[in-house]
Amino acid sequence: MVKMNQTDAEFLFEGPVLDLSQHVHDTVFVLWVALFYLGVLPICVVAPLIAFGTNAMYVKYRLLNHHKVPKPLDASLVRIVTITLPWMIYCASGMQLLYIRWAAWYMQNLQIK
Repeated sequence: MVKMNQTDAEFLFEGPVLDLSQHVHDTVFVLWVALFYLGVLPICVVAPLIAFGTNAMYVKYRLLNHHKVPKPLDASLVRIVTITLPWMIYCASGMQLLYIRWAAWYMQNLQIK
């Protein structure tokens, strides 16, 4: 029988620390891309929902089964995301407006024979 304390068992069986800041970066990147192309590709509403759900399940699985509990995130990362979120909305609105203007121009210049 092997006798070890909790610290030794954690060191033996836990994997590396999970980098949550990288996962936040990836999630915000997917959101930026989805909002940027929202006007051109309406599928960008559904695709990020699937990506966010899949990523959340994957990170939860890895965190519960393979990795150590990560250090808490710094408040500056949360501030950066909340500061850039309105700009994401502005970019999405701008892309939607450009797409509508392009579609109107295309339909106006379409020659039906």
